[in-house]
Amino acid sequence: MVFWKRELRELEASGHRFEDIFRIFSTEFTDTPFSLQFTAGQTQRMSYAELTALTNRLARVLHARFAGQEGAFLAIRMENSPLWVAAFFGTLMAGFRPLLLNLRLDDATLAPVEQLAAGVLTDRPRAGCIDLSAAGDAAGFTPVWADEIALMTSGTTGTPKLVLYDGAAITAQLLQSESIVRKCPEVKHDRLARELRMLAFLPFYHIFGLMASLLWFIFFGVTFVFLERYDSRSIQYACKVGRVTHFFAVPAVWEQTARQLLREAERQGQKEKLLRAVRFSNGLQSVFPRLGARLARRVLFRRVREQALGTEPMFCISGGGFLQPQAAELMNGLGYGMHNGYGMTETGILSVELSRRAKWRLSGGVGQPLQALSGGWRIAEDGVLELRSPLLYTAMLENGVRVPRDPEAWFRTRDVFRAEGGRWYMEARQGDLIIGANGENLSPDLIEQRLALQAGTASCVLGMELEGDERPVLIVQTAADDYARARASAAAYEAVARLPLTMRPARIFLTEQELPISFGKPRRAELREKLADGSIVLTPAHRPEPEELTRLEDESSRALVQELCELLGSVTGQTVGPDTQLLQELGVDSLTYYNIFSAVSERYGISLTMDAAHPLFTARDFAAAVQAEREAVE
Repeated sequence: MVFWKRELRELEASGHRFEDIFRIFSTEFTDTPFSLQFTAGQTQRMSYAELTALTNRLARVLHARFAGQEGAFLAIRMENSPLWVAAFFGTLMAGFRPLLLNLRLDDATLAPVEQLAAGVLTDRPRAGCIDLSAAGDAAGFTPVWADEIALMTSGTTGTPKLVLYDGAAITAQLLQSESIVRKCPEVKHDRLARELRMLAFLPFYHIFGLMASLLWFIFFGVTFVFLERYDSRSIQYACKVGRVTHFFAVPAVWEQTARQLLREAERQGQKEKLLRAVRFSNGLQSVFPRLGARLARRVLFRRVREQALGTEPMFCISGGGFLQPQAAELMNGLGYGMHNGYGMTETGILSVELSRRAKWRLSGGVGQPLQALSGGWRIAEDGVLELRSPLLYTAMLENGVRVPRDPEAWFRTRDVFRAEGGRWYMEARQGDLIIGANGENLSPDLIEQRLALQAGTASCVLGMELEGDERPVLIVQTAADDYARARASAAAYEAVARLPLTMRPARIFLTEQELPISFGKPRRAELREKLADGSIVLTPAHRPEPEELTRLEDESSRALVQELCELLGSVTGQTVGPDTQLLQELGVDSLTYYNIFSAVSERYGISLTMDAAHPLFTARDFAAAVQAEREAVE
């Protein structure tokens, strides 16, 4: 299986520019399917040849629109789509530098960044932006390729930075994919037997999404499966119907998937049986990796996999450093190869646990440094990982000024690591470490990892001055109503009680304001700023008595039924009472009935599925189902 060697050899011999990357994959793959997109019940397809044609057309449009401004930034404000990919390479082809906007940040944060660009490219009408979906065409021109892109950091350490990469740095990232394929043959599967299909889930404006999801695989002619929406049902549908073979996501996605699987198993009375089988599967994979994975996929968990992400063999990466042990154990045990990785916007992807043995994938580490980092890393005396490598960024953009990186200087990642047996284990962000009363280092990331609060609950562990020294506190985001606050308090106290004594937060606080979280990671520096300026207000939590919860639940249930009457009425266009029969009385058709489930799931942040054995006919039925889903994920 040497399908990747020819392209890599050609890239290595090239000028290491973005132009070379585009030329190689656009000429190597023509009729190969580039994308599948499921929209409004229809499947839209695009070949690599059609992607190339779209890229050329957009380059002509941009060259004509911004003539005389070559070298300027053009900001791309879009979620993943084939149009995003064409805009990225079309911008470079026209002589402009793509500035990839992090859409997980708010408009106020993005506004000053957009001002650095000559224009903002979108895929829908938006004031002051260029809608590429209706861009038309323009006269031909001779491509004048730019060779630099700008990414925004995720902002987890405060104000996001603009990081510049040239073609040489991106090429260095691409060339290391050879060592990945050699160490972990499963990453490529059997390409001669069927297509490799990547779920385009991680946003391409994020370093993990850009490098691991897009560029590693577009370079080998992989088909990308694009999502219409990012809810759990759309993901499951795309994985099954699109026969996805590769799915990379942040830890929060895998943790939510694991909770849903356990909830479904418990509903069927199969939870303990599933967990026993998962432990057996992981033990077998630790000794006989290939046999164990094959057994899990084909025999042990076929029905569970059908309910989850499908029965196709799948290669998964959790790109975030921390993954809850229960989620890693379940996903690996089910036969979805779960590999934990680590990278930063400033450094690219540094490591992935590529072992075929489950015992290493479940160890909590992020694997071994990738080949291009050989000799280019060290752990400083304070535990911070430092790097010196061609994989790193080319320059930073500070106050609009380009500041090149010194190739001889060590770059401090600000992440605390330990190295054991050649593998890396991430401890915490340096600025987030909490120095306890006895001088011990407490990692808020590790505490959060062990807490495992209910799905959909935004929370953060933060160091706070209490009683003369710094102590960890737990902050939980909750709705304003009394019942939601009481339930959140009860769940938080129960979760904290399960932690070892040394890891328990000293206090629990609630807030109704949105916590700053990006790609599943709390932005603690920003949280501290918002606490200081009063834009986030904390109130102490108290553990409610069972009688109080019961009383509040009754009040909340009545309010929930009324909410659902209004929601179902808006979907059906008819008046809906608590006991109105949707099918018999209102004559709701199957499509409207499906839309009701989607609307309820989206409104309450749950995954409500139609079940012929337990049909839901009234608003009161839906209220009971919503309550059951909420309780099941605690």
